[in-house]
Amino acid sequence: MDNGTTVRADALSWRNRMGERLRAIRRDQNLTLAEVAERSGISIGTLSKVERGLSSLGYDRFSQLAECLGLDIGELFSEGARMQPGLVKAAREGQFVPHATENYDLEMLFPEVFGKTMVPVLATLTATRSRNLDRYIAHEGQEYVYVLQGEVRILFKWRDPLDLSEGDSAYFDSGRPHLYLPRGADDARILVVCAGPDRAADLFQKR
Repeated sequence: MDNGTTVRADALSWRNRMGERLRAIRRDQNLTLAEVAERSGISIGTLSKVERGLSSLGYDRFSQLAECLGLDIGELFSEGARMQPGLVKAAREGQFVPHATENYDLEMLFPEVFGKTMVPVLATLTATRSRNLDRYIAHEGQEYVYVLQGEVRILFKWRDPLDLSEGDSAYFDSGRPHLYLPRGADDARILVVCAGPDRAADLFQKR
């Protein structure tokens, strides 16, 4: 089983656990689905499907949900604690929370550390996957991407695309709407690090 397939399979299991976690958080705050829907702008039907593990949200809606519940977005993915002075953490191979979005298979690193000023994510860009090319993402802050494997094209609004090969990297203003794509017939793997205010709330938010 290739890595992208593994992440998608694991994401189904994590989706169920995330739904259970969301339901527990909502009940701990004595909120009904209707109240969360009104606060977040996400429909009751969608929230119900997420809680039952039947659907997953994109990062834009996760950020809305975290904001309305008064949480760091990492708290929707994992138990953990806020960043403390002197903290040192290591993530061994395979230690991540998988999250499948419309265009990417993501491996969320250190979701258990809340209040990070940087958000590191490994992403698999599958060559054979259908994509929504309107799904540009934009957020405050700055972004670094390093190509671990394959060929990558970054589409930007209002400027020419940027092509990167294995070992190449790029740094840009995350406020410019952008979209990562594999270039060619093979899958690509990238490390993305976003930095700036409220990274955990804004990462992969559509604009």
